[in-house]
Amino acid sequence: MTDPSLLILDEPTSGLDSCTATVLIGLLKNLAINEGKTIIFTIHQPSSDIFHMFDNLMILAKGKLIYQGPTHSHIAVEYFSSIGYQCPEYSNPADYFIEIAHSKKNDDEKFEVMYKEYAEKISPKIEQEVVPRKEIVFSEKANSWLTSCAYISKRSFMNLLRNPILLRGRIAQTCFITFLICVLYFQVTEDMDVDDPLSEVNARVIYDINGGLFFFCISTFMTSAMSVVLTFPTERAVFLKEYGSNMYSVSAYYFGRSSTEIPFVLIFPILMTCVSYYIIGFNPAVSRFFFFMLIAVFVALAGNAMGLLIGCIFSDAKVATNLVPVILIPWMLFTGVYININEIPGWLRWLQYTSPFRYALEALMWNQYEGFPIGFNQLAIYGYTLGKWLSFILLMVLGMVIRLAALLCLKLLVKRLE
Repeated sequence: MTDPSLLILDEPTSGLDSCTATVLIGLLKNLAINEGKTIIFTIHQPSSDIFHMFDNLMILAKGKLIYQGPTHSHIAVEYFSSIGYQCPEYSNPADYFIEIAHSKKNDDEKFEVMYKEYAEKISPKIEQEVVPRKEIVFSEKANSWLTSCAYISKRSFMNLLRNPILLRGRIAQTCFITFLICVLYFQVTEDMDVDDPLSEVNARVIYDINGGLFFFCISTFMTSAMSVVLTFPTERAVFLKEYGSNMYSVSAYYFGRSSTEIPFVLIFPILMTCVSYYIIGFNPAVSRFFFFMLIAVFVALAGNAMGLLIGCIFSDAKVATNLVPVILIPWMLFTGVYININEIPGWLRWLQYTSPFRYALEALMWNQYEGFPIGFNQLAIYGYTLGKWLSFILLMVLGMVIRLAALLCLKLLVKRLE
């Protein structure tokens, strides 16, 4: 995250087969050459291919240095040959060095010789190369906020690609809900009687239209919310560790991680609208179609924000998922579908303004029934008086408030744990 110039690794090849270990060391070698980084790591029993990639080598025996210097051009092999340890021909030098550095009983004299040779032949050269400095100035170079966001977003996207089951699940979920909406509400306006707007048939059509609008809002919100409600609980430990190492700020992580979801939050509602709008038979005007799509996108954004908020508040994934219905059910009650807005007790009526469903459904109803042959009285029946565009603006503002509240909760979490 901070793009350090120095990397210190502890046995990076442990548990890997020889081929994968060689590839890994090759990547580190490229970083050292192309990026100008210093890479230091411990390694046990490297293959000959890996051994010859090293630039410099340090060998320890009983915690003391017996060699330090270049690896290439067989300098290390020639040094040990000069002190009486000839590496067998066609053998891996690394295996031989491990053998001679291995501790055995009654072999202290051998180590004393190697320690003495190192102190006389190598140590003086190393001391000449090391230039002492009276003052050491440490500079902490950190990436910019945008760069940190980009790195986090890229990592999150790669994690998503590495777990295709989740992506396929979301696609299958969207397809199933879209199919269900299209089947249940297929051409609900086909039987409407334009000549008699107050007929019983039109009452049924209006009932189906309202149900389709409400179900579309709920399904879009839930699909978007549930896909991210587990984001922060599952990544909590990693986030706290990286934040504690000053790799990035809370806001950089939050916006970088949540930005990965934005393409899906935009694409799925648009696809649902394009497929189902005219199949259901909503208001056929083109302008009404695009406004419907706009509302669907912002409902999905609000759902995404709510999922992030719940995930930031609760570290336990089970608690987070169980809390979603507790919040959504009251919001659905205050949409005006189950009870007229004006019939809600005064001391509870203010809760309607916290519900994104309230604004979304009113905007969709204004969009549906303005200029439509039937249903012109539905807005009064539901108690909707805000208007189409004001409802949209309030939905957008509410989504932004929820998203900022999620960021604030994440910051409070970090501050509490510090």
